[in-house]
Amino acid sequence: MEENQQPVAPTTQSAPLQTPAPPSPQPVSPSRHIPKLALILVVLFILVSLSFGGFYLYKNLSVPISPTIPIPTIISRSPTPTLPPAGGPTTNWKTYTNKDYNFSIIHPPNTSVKENYLDSVINISTLTSDQLPESYSIGVNISTNSKHLSSQEVVDEAIYAYTHNNHFEYSKSFEDKLESTVEPYDVGEINGLLYRYPPRIHLIDARSDYIYEFVMYSSTDTEEEKAIIYQILSTFKFTE
Repeated sequence: MEENQQPVAPTTQSAPLQTPAPPSPQPVSPSRHIPKLALILVVLFILVSLSFGGFYLYKNLSVPISPTIPIPTIISRSPTPTLPPAGGPTTNWKTYTNKDYNFSIIHPPNTSVKENYLDSVINISTLTSDQLPESYSIGVNISTNSKHLSSQEVVDEAIYAYTHNNHFEYSKSFEDKLESTVEPYDVGEINGLLYRYPPRIHLIDARSDYIYEFVMYSSTDTEEEKAIIYQILSTFKFTE
């Protein structure tokens, strides 16, 4: 007897559902721990720096700036003394006054004053007699400035007269040499031009009414004598 067997349908087993694995946590680097003592030291350093900076700024703003006082330079004395400044000591010097041309001048006691000596209104020198040679002298020549010349024009005329003299042949180099010695020179109340015609030095001060010429001579040409000469010139004054 045949049994009717029903075909059995194959059973299918469903795959079990897999739950996704949770993401693994990333390793976190441990944070650096700053010691409290170091942090306190940093804060204290900043506060101290700010305090010093504020104090320095306050000192600079509150203290007035005083002008800079130049420090005098100490100059060693050279063997040959230089000319002293005008107006130095003239103790025991004598005063000469000329009322015709209204001027006065002070001179050392070992010098003499001669009026109308040669071409000079006065002549101050160490010459005590005609037989003794003079050591140094100052001649004061005064002439009327009828052409109203300036000191430069008077010097130009003098140099032209020296270089175009009939006693010697004209030399352009000599004229240039004289012109190269011209320089402004102020001493006392004398404001003029100085030029050198060896062995003498001329100082010209042309005023509106008169031309004053100071002719200086030194036989030794030492700095000591030059200093005395310029010291005498520094005492020249107009009395009116």
